[in-house]
Amino acid sequence: MPGTPIQVIWTREDDMVHDKYRPMTGQHLVAGVDAQGKLVGLLHRVVSEGIYSRVVPPAFKAAGGKDAPVMEGVEITYDIPDHSVQFMIEERGIDAGFWRAVGPGYTKFAIETLIDEVARGVKADPLTYRMDLLQKHPRGQAVLKAVGEMSQWGKAKLPKGHALGLAYSDAWNTYCGMVVQVSIEKGRPKVHKVWSAVDCGHALQPQNIQAQIEGSVIFGLSAALHERMDFRAGEPLQTNLNTYQVLRANETPEVFVKVMPTDNHPGGIGEVGLPPLAPAMANAIASLNGKRLRALPFPMV
Repeated sequence: MPGTPIQVIWTREDDMVHDKYRPMTGQHLVAGVDAQGKLVGLLHRVVSEGIYSRVVPPAFKAAGGKDAPVMEGVEITYDIPDHSVQFMIEERGIDAGFWRAVGPGYTKFAIETLIDEVARGVKADPLTYRMDLLQKHPRGQAVLKAVGEMSQWGKAKLPKGHALGLAYSDAWNTYCGMVVQVSIEKGRPKVHKVWSAVDCGHALQPQNIQAQIEGSVIFGLSAALHERMDFRAGEPLQTNLNTYQVLRANETPEVFVKVMPTDNHPGGIGEVGLPPLAPAMANAIASLNGKRLRALPFPMV
């Protein structure tokens, strides 16, 4: 009767097929190096469905057709003299929305796998190469140095068939370095350990910061290994967890976090651990078998 509260619960199937999905995104990057192997130019082109264009059209219009959440993470602290970023929107009729780490979840994947490939291509150590690009940003250098020490980068005695991969993120005014230890089992990557050093300025709740990094790692690992939604005639095909696989407990790695407080304005932390996870994995896999993975979730390797 009118005025009587009722409880409405969606089934998991209803929830999954009526969601707003992470935008499908394609990226094209071109790097230029000088005779000494230093990265001097970077073109980064992003083609994506819109988020702001659907969720808050006035903000999209006011920005002159720039979709801020989609393009998050393309700003970099690496010292690259010629850096050009381009955005093109392509609507496919799927209602896109926000996803944990939003733009940096894929923009940092593209940037960090490219940086690693360039470093290897000029015969440079990926950690040292990044440190050189961050000479104007000592906070970035500090987290990379710390995570290198945590993981014994370049010195660790790893089991046969294991490799380390490195990635860095500067999204949300927070600096995060990450190293992962990866092997390949039955054609699938397996992450054994993750080390992360993070400087978010004033660390108001250090234990919460650690928990956020740990949670972001698990979330990002699940997405990198398994999570995808397929559509046919505009309808999602995965409708429950029997077809939409998520990370299982036996797939979760050990995660080690070093919180590095500095006297700077607090930066974001809730999504910081996700962007470097997938590129660090991809960089480790390239060390193992030479394959450069350029799509998420990862295919068989």
